[in-house]
Amino acid sequence: MHGVVFTKLKQFVEETFDSDTWSAILKEAGHEDEMFVPIKIYPDETLGQVAAAAVKLSGIARDDLLRAFGSFLAPHLMEMYGALIPADWRTESLLMNVEETIHRVVRMKNPGAEPPKLEFTRLGSGHLQLDYRSERRMSALAHGIMLGVAEHYGEHVDIRESEISGGVRMLIRISNRAAIAS
Repeated sequence: MHGVVFTKLKQFVEETFDSDTWSAILKEAGHEDEMFVPIKIYPDETLGQVAAAAVKLSGIARDDLLRAFGSFLAPHLMEMYGALIPADWRTESLLMNVEETIHRVVRMKNPGAEPPKLEFTRLGSGHLQLDYRSERRMSALAHGIMLGVAEHYGEHVDIRESEISGGVRMLIRISNRAAIAS
């Protein structure tokens, strides 16, 4: 897992709770002496341990916590990879191209990094299907990131999930926030 995820998770916990909570989470996860560095790659198990500790100490369901963190993380990722995102893209364009643009660069620049395999299919205008496959089993994080991306573009996403062999399928409907309000 890319170190930036851990540095942003620390920021998320400290803003949502406080710095003592972050310290308690690290202690509970067995990583109390860990200083996460944004440019380092960490074992996937580390995120699983930290997430499990956060769930235990906060009392918030794992998927709810991962979705909230994903939504928080999205604007930071968009800023970090902004040079790869054309100015005319919106939520649908970004999602349809994330594998070929952002994930390809992550894999090239960070040997050992293994972002999840995201297979998007366009079912119609504003209607996508995502097959999410990853050993991490953190589809809720991807769900939250999509919510944050849509928020960035002033759009709304409705996401319905179902289990598939080796992962999760998400049916995504994208709409303009202004259209929803009227």
